[in-house]
Amino acid sequence: MVTKEEQLSTDDSVIFGLGVSTIIYDEDRHKKLDRKISECKEQAELLKESKNIKSEKLREKIEKLINKYQSSKLVRNFDKVIFVLGLLRIIFEALILGRFPCYYPYYYSVATIVLVLLRFIYYRWMHWHYFLLDFCYWANLTEILFFGFFPTNEILFISSYAFSMGPLLLAVPIFRNSMVLHSLEKTTSVFIHLTPGLSIWAARYNNCENWPNCHRTPTFYTYLFYPCILYLIWALIYYVIIFLISFDRCEKKNNTTLFKYHLQNKNSIFYKYSGIFGEKLRPFAFMSIHMIFSLFTFLVTYISLYSQFLQLILIFTALIKTFWMAANYYMEIFSKNYELKLEDLDKIKKSLESIDIKKDK
Repeated sequence: MVTKEEQLSTDDSVIFGLGVSTIIYDEDRHKKLDRKISECKEQAELLKESKNIKSEKLREKIEKLINKYQSSKLVRNFDKVIFVLGLLRIIFEALILGRFPCYYPYYYSVATIVLVLLRFIYYRWMHWHYFLLDFCYWANLTEILFFGFFPTNEILFISSYAFSMGPLLLAVPIFRNSMVLHSLEKTTSVFIHLTPGLSIWAARYNNCENWPNCHRTPTFYTYLFYPCILYLIWALIYYVIIFLISFDRCEKKNNTTLFKYHLQNKNSIFYKYSGIFGEKLRPFAFMSIHMIFSLFTFLVTYISLYSQFLQLILIFTALIKTFWMAANYYMEIFSKNYELKLEDLDKIKKSLESIDIKKDK
């Protein structure tokens, strides 16, 4: 049975990880929670000498709650550090993008490698490591190869542009990526979907001599052909690994994949459309839907090659969406989880007050 708190904590971006702390960083509320904990602790001390069975069970329950709360302080302090570092990272990125735009692609490449390595460690522990085979990582790999190793390669430039301005940016609202600064997982998800587009924009509209192809505008046929080839290479690799080699292993090891995640909600549109050809062909339908979506984004974003303003509109729309989703997360989920914890403490306090301690002595 799913608890009310678990329901409040769930969103579509859970596949990219949730924040580890569920207590909001509001000093007034934090002091209020500390005060309630202290009250419960005082009454728990009074119960220590009681031999009443009900009192003993209640005392144990209170002590578990107190231990859980106190152990979460370390987690909350870690989240505060991540929050501050997240703000500093945004300031640092704005500085590079505004003052040294031609260095931004280098920063993006190094930062992406570091963040993905950290994510791999965490995802491996959570049995989510097959998510690292998803298309967004392939798209980031394509762009890193272009910026760092093959700066004059036309195929990599065109594909990087199509991937970053198309599927990656549009994945932001689809997966509801949110700029929740205390969560390294959520900010990493925003980074790998948003910064590739910023890097391409920085290289294309500044006098960056290292990437001469960035200043060219390919033909419509070329723009579609190269990205589709690289996309099909990824699709083939992904299909073989996920559905042919590792499918049974994932079931046995309880490893989660994007396909498995989307099938959990049997009332979703995705579940219905992916089963239109029957259960056996559901993986094929899954890949087909993904391919159609990607091809559609390639077509739409080709227009942005002719307009710097349109590119900025696409990037800032995705960026504002991450801010909006973060606001919803903090206001609707974080704060409600906090209120649930206060309600639990109130219930325990009322139970304590209902016990006549004097009669137990």
